[in-house]
Amino acid sequence: ALETYNVNVIQTIIDDLFFKLFDLDECKINKLLSEYY
Repeated sequence: ALETYNVNVIQTIIDDLFFKLFDLDECKINKLLSEYY
């Protein structure tokens, strides 16, 4: 459970930094998400 928690926290931090650094608008975000998910 702890390992999963750590992965989730790391992923959340990465996502947060990604969106802050690139400051993407919703259309761009949705396009990226559709490509990767």
